[in-house]
Amino acid sequence: MGGPLGWKDKFLLDWFYRRKLEAFRQPAQRVGWLSKANQDARFRSFLAIGDLQGTRVLDVGCGLGCFYGYLRDQDWTGSYTGFDRLKDMVAEAQARFPEVRFEARNIAENPPVERWDWVFMSGLFNHKVRDNWGWIRQVAGTALDLAEQGIGFNLLADSHPDPDPDFFYASKKDLGEFAESLAPGRWRHGPSHVPDDLTIFLYKQS
Repeated sequence: MGGPLGWKDKFLLDWFYRRKLEAFRQPAQRVGWLSKANQDARFRSFLAIGDLQGTRVLDVGCGLGCFYGYLRDQDWTGSYTGFDRLKDMVAEAQARFPEVRFEARNIAENPPVERWDWVFMSGLFNHKVRDNWGWIRQVAGTALDLAEQGIGFNLLADSHPDPDPDFFYASKKDLGEFAESLAPGRWRHGPSHVPDDLTIFLYKQS
């Protein structure tokens, strides 16, 4: 059976994002969000994880580097790195923001040896695959190993009034139980500035 992502999952994920890249002009829509405001609201939730100023940030599933653009607009200073599975995304992100580093990498299959203070994943786990919680455990667990301070990610909530059958939706209870299993006593729910969205923070120390 292999890992939590099968070949069909990987194909459909790549197809989804390549289609968005070709169909839209605005960066937020080209990575699957409804609008820049919708995307920025999720980024704003990440700011509650702790003091990011002057820290090393890794953005997993970075897309076109929009999280870096958001941080820069907040007068953030620090070291940013963005990883994405798709080389097309990475090439365009690097062209948009040549001052920072982007790399085509799947951290679960090819984890780096370096470490960052914080690791973030926005929208990465929104797609339905054959084993969603297994995928989240694999990637978030690797991310936690790469973090010196902690990680943050978001999920679509199962309270959504009009769920898309191709997307994955989680309950707040299930997300909390998952966080406890991965970082016992070292996690908390973050704020959600988008209706029917969940944010979670996992820390290296309580």
